[in-house]
Amino acid sequence: RAFWKMVARQFDGAVYRVPVDMPLRYQIDDSAGTTVDHGDLRLNAFGSAWGELALSKEMMLGAYRMTFFEGGSGGVVGGATLFRLEEYKLPEFKVSISVGASVPDALPQGYLLGDTVNGTIAADYYYGGSVADAEVELVVYQKPFFHWWRPIREYGWFFPGASRGIVREYPVRGEVIKRESLRLGLTGSVGFSFETPSYAEQDYEYRIEARVTDASRREIVSSQTIRVTDRSYFVYLEPEHRVYQPGDEVEIGIRTMDANNRPIASEGSIRLTRERWKEIWINPRGREISGDQLQELRRREGRRFYFDASSRDYRLKEEAYDVEEIELFPITTDTAGKAVYSFQVPREGFYKVAWLSRDRTGRPIRQDTAIWAAKEGDLEIGYRPGGVSLIVDRDSFRVGEKAPVMVTVPLADRFCLPSGRKTFAPTNFLDLTVG
Repeated sequence: RAFWKMVARQFDGAVYRVPVDMPLRYQIDDSAGTTVDHGDLRLNAFGSAWGELALSKEMMLGAYRMTFFEGGSGGVVGGATLFRLEEYKLPEFKVSISVGASVPDALPQGYLLGDTVNGTIAADYYYGGSVADAEVELVVYQKPFFHWWRPIREYGWFFPGASRGIVREYPVRGEVIKRESLRLGLTGSVGFSFETPSYAEQDYEYRIEARVTDASRREIVSSQTIRVTDRSYFVYLEPEHRVYQPGDEVEIGIRTMDANNRPIASEGSIRLTRERWKEIWINPRGREISGDQLQELRRREGRRFYFDASSRDYRLKEEAYDVEEIELFPITTDTAGKAVYSFQVPREGFYKVAWLSRDRTGRPIRQDTAIWAAKEGDLEIGYRPGGVSLIVDRDSFRVGEKAPVMVTVPLADRFCLPSGRKTFAPTNFLDLTVG
């Protein structure tokens, strides 16, 4: 039996409405246009209805289409292909593709950009024996691949598509980079290979598809997917919180994994730095102004103090982060690809935690994350994102909890809502109660 359900909406030129208690007629036609079922229905309070169609061996193969008509006038209101009816024939043989190893599960770590991918296509009858001298069509598809991972969230249902470890994928197969006609040998197998780009600016995913046709002209298709990246593994750093106070203990979770999110034990170093935004300006007399002197000048002049490109006014000479290295700490992830780096926040500021290592080919691997630290009353910690920015302590809070939020604005002497407090510095910290 084939079960179906339909949902109807009416568009009045502005919005869609639910057609409640509307009578409709339906008709189901086979691939030759012959009507195999018809009847009347009435939509419920949600504008939907459902039914079923009994299938038999005598029915024609192919696509079956369903059409709906208005109950009174008989005009067509909609329709769609309902399903396809196909005949199933038990396959007599199976096709397998092994790439880089005889065990498919061992392949994901094997290839880097510039490598030659080698593999084997094999076909065997289910009742025993190899499919010898069969035709094989090999097709290799290539598409961009971007690795991305997030830990399991406390309320994963609120973050669709991002609650667990995820490999970003694209629905398209990609472009065909190789199409080759092969033939299985007496052992029922044949080898193949293809090149990967050496100097690509991104990683790739390859879908290897083998279409094997035996002497009876029966075709069986099998496929295998591999990922070719510019590094042997990926590193992700996840701080427990984002906003801290001086003296707090910070814990950074570390995960190392391959392109298929399988854990890898790795060795590296953690570089902890404190970064502070620095600007050097030249006043109309040609003297350099920076640091506390610049902040005092801005605070004193207020909104009447502007910098522009005119030579008779203040002009910017240099702007960048001053980087102070606090620690370089060796660290190793376990067989589960996990480790934890912890440190005590020495003072207020903008901190970066960076993983540094090299893979088996000597290629550098770097990943970093950031945390912010301030005590009550701090209005400036040397952080400049370039615009209005909100740094929330973590992803989710329970009702009644305090949610530390760091507010950063590009100019001093701004009002920050909802607190309504006036700040004379680019940064302010708020405690919001989740209602």
